[in-house]
Amino acid sequence: YYPPAPPRDTGPHRYVFLLYQEPNVDFVIPAHAHECKRGAKDRAKWNAASFADKYGLKLVGVNYVVVRGDE
Repeated sequence: YYPPAPPRDTGPHRYVFLLYQEPNVDFVIPAHAHECKRGAKDRAKWNAASFADKYGLKLVGVNYVVVRGDE
């Protein structure tokens, strides 16, 4: 988890949290998977729907928060 950290003076930023039900108790995303990369550049344009389809996940909850950088 990386906490919200919008740049200063860039207005409000929306952070969306998606909760998925895993297909079984032994579910593991492979360590070499694109989704396991840590850099923001590696995760740019990540597609949540494609991720869910790829791993057989079911969306069961959504929430969001709006955060502003210190001004």
